[in-house]
Amino acid sequence: MLGIQRLVFLFIFLACVVENKAADTSHSKRCMDKSVTQVTCEGATYDGYFMKHPDDCGLFYYCSTSQSEAVCVECPDNQQFNAKRQACDASYRANCDL
Repeated sequence: MLGIQRLVFLFIFLACVVENKAADTSHSKRCMDKSVTQVTCEGATYDGYFMKHPDDCGLFYYCSTSQSEAVCVECPDNQQFNAKRQACDASYRANCDL
């Protein structure tokens, strides 16, 4: 019985990993497709600095003081980056003007 439980757990774990990989691929593609304007982290004064994406309200950039390149991050579905709160938020609160 314990062997079956381990097998079921392994199957569920692998399914989650495969699903996560597919999500990562589409996320990266959206960031690449929507990133027309070049962005750098030169103005970042602390680790974990977020800045809005200049071309897409559902994306934002993560910056740290240890790297000059901005990392594109996607907000969850139906959310947009709220620059004032420095977080993804409901679109009506995000005040994105793109």
